Amino acid sequence: MTATATTSLFVLEIFLASIKAVLKLLIMCSFGAFARRHGLLSEEMTKSLSKLNGMIFLPCLLVTSIGASVTVEKLRELWLLPIMAVLNVCLGYLIGTVIMKEVVRTPLRFQRSAVASCTFGNALALPVVVSTAITEVGKVGRLRFTATDTDHCVLYIGVYLIALSPLMWIIGPQLHKPMEDSVGLGDDDDDDIDGVARVGVGRDVELQRLTNHQQVRVSDNNDEGEDVTFLSAAADNNDSGDDDGRNNNNNSNNNNNSNRNSTTALRRNPSSYEKLSESITKSTNVVKGFINPNMLASIGGLILGIIPFTKKLFFESEGGLFFFYRAIYTVGQAAVPQVMLIIGATLANGPDHTFAPKKTAFGVLSVRFLILPLVHVLIYLALQRFHSNALPTNPAFWLIFLIEGCTPTASNMVLQTMMYNTHNPEKAAAGVASLLFWQYVSAPLLLTTNICIFLSII
Repeated sequence: MTATATTSLFVLEIFLASIKAVLKLLIMCSFGAFARRHGLLSEEMTKSLSKLNGMIFLPCLLVTSIGASVTVEKLRELWLLPIMAVLNVCLGYLIGTVIMKEVVRTPLRFQRSAVASCTFGNALALPVVVSTAITEVGKVGRLRFTATDTDHCVLYIGVYLIALSPLMWIIGPQLHKPMEDSVGLGDDDDDDIDGVARVGVGRDVELQRLTNHQQVRVSDNNDEGEDVTFLSAAADNNDSGDDDGRNNNNNSNNNNNSNRNSTTALRRNPSSYEKLSESITKSTNVVKGFINPNMLASIGGLILGIIPFTKKLFFESEGGLFFFYRAIYTVGQAAVPQVMLIIGATLANGPDHTFAPKKTAFGVLSVRFLILPLVHVLIYLALQRFHSNALPTNPAFWLIFLIEGCTPTASNMVLQTMMYNTHNPEKAAAGVASLLFWQYVSAPLLLTTNICIFLSII
């Protein structure tokens, strides 16, 4: 066989493995879309299924896969994954901010949600599906994957998730809060009050009323109803004593009126107890957010897997609780198909561009599928030049390392938008779902191309 024929066969094997992985994902999504369009999965059922999957099926998959494959020796090789999780978040945020503000000029009301969509990728479900489809092929080009590599991939994804999940639930809610300048911009229903756009509503206005006491607008009780602005008592420098007296009296009366008016306009300051209660509630919600079942399952799998006694008890066939492991393992196998069904059902009705213009969708797609994958490839090539013993040699590790840099937006961004966008959460969440729609529509071309590149350089 000639060198040209060998190269062609190598490229063909990689392409087939890549396209099979992506098509497997899309086929499962299509069943979810079909069920939603034909009334088999309602919106409420989809939400319930999503909660069920996040509370039971995905945690079962994580704890069994990680616990069965993790060892102390492997943990020493996994230090790079948490670092890459932090780096991905930082790069996604910085690049996304530049793209959204300067390139595609996303509207202010949706800009933060668009940046969040660039910042956090789907670090669990999609990498599990894609890596499983690839490792099950066995021989891909010059790579050889074994049956244990599938569990290894889930282990790597779990370690990556342990670093990403806290970042997602600490930083994410802040990104979804709309900028103050965006309040009242671009809505047709409730943004205008008596023809005046609402801007700067909230604590900043209250502070401005408190600090700018020399520039308070008051309404005179005269026939014309004119507004009078008092800049400063020192601005009047008349030589006449009578004029001074009259002006001082007027200033005194008007200042008293303005103080009463501004005092009436101010909101009641919350008590110390109310402030403490609000702070505790917010902190509790944040803690509940990032200490989620998937993260706890990843940590639990690591602990059970690295302790020799529990490792033998649960994950070895002669262990007394091996039957328990097999039961949880069977439940966990339903996690990935359910995730794909949920995604398909969520995107069944197509995109809603009320809040998310098509240019914004293209910008997010460029960050997640073009710029970040390129950065990961460059980092991988740079690391390989060191030939350090501290770097893993398992090709499954580097497959996950590269795949985590080219995933679409995390579906949790839709949930976070609903939870933390205080201005118009329904429309903003529909906008984030639209960004997801275009990313998954583009996946057969862009994701397949990226995976081909990854498999060819590993």
